[in-house]
Amino acid sequence: MNILNYTLDFAFVVIMLVTMVIVARRMMIESGLLFLAILISSLVAITVFEPIGEFCRQYMFSVTDIAISKYLWFSFALISFAFCFTALFQLFFSVFERVPQFKPRTELIGCWIFGAVAGYVMAAFLLTILQTLPAPRNLWGLLEPNAKDRPGPIMAFAPDYQFIWLADCICNEQGPQFRSPPPPKDAKEAAKIQRRMNKERSQWFPVRYATWREKTEIFDADRSDDAEPIDDSQFAPSAKATNPPITANSDPDFSDPDFSDPDYSDDY
Repeated sequence: MNILNYTLDFAFVVIMLVTMVIVARRMMIESGLLFLAILISSLVAITVFEPIGEFCRQYMFSVTDIAISKYLWFSFALISFAFCFTALFQLFFSVFERVPQFKPRTELIGCWIFGAVAGYVMAAFLLTILQTLPAPRNLWGLLEPNAKDRPGPIMAFAPDYQFIWLADCICNEQGPQFRSPPPPKDAKEAAKIQRRMNKERSQWFPVRYATWREKTEIFDADRSDDAEPIDDSQFAPSAKATNPPITANSDPDFSDPDFSDPDYSDDY
């Protein structure tokens, strides 16, 4: 047994415990406000970081700047979270300067419940945006796109899929599909169903970024000083997808994708 395979499990527990202790040290209502600030900030960040990163890549970087632009998505995810959390923290604690205090037992239980939930959300959010780092496809074997192939028990529990599913339920128009949609009546309805499926990050996010990491790694390996400039738009983790949805419980072969398939070259 290689203990390094459990690195992300250990890091997840540490982040969750640290956040839980920080949140639980306050009074119950204040702990609840901190939980709301973390939840709202993480949902805002996971929703806006891709459009912001894509905008900056297109208008602020040239096609040869992929060595820098590939870090945009991870950077803007963290910046969006930090900015939103700071704003909400200042807002909440300026509005609620004085909060009522309950009985000691109620305060104790409530603080630790809010702390535990806030810690889990925080750790799940960081695990999710970790996949936007330009690294090997499976993050050195620590985070496979298919959750049941992951080595650690916490990673196999798929907190990242859970967080993205939560973001889908709250932020998307109709949320993720719990069952197969009925057959479309016409081409217009089929296009509408496809657009809704393309928005479901819970089905696409880990697989989409795993494919992007692999393509970026291949590009870095083949790049040389006399290479011709390459349009870096093909290396952007586009949110569009037209392949059948893949979830944490599916079992496709991720080890050898066919990059000659236009579905890979055009949509990712």
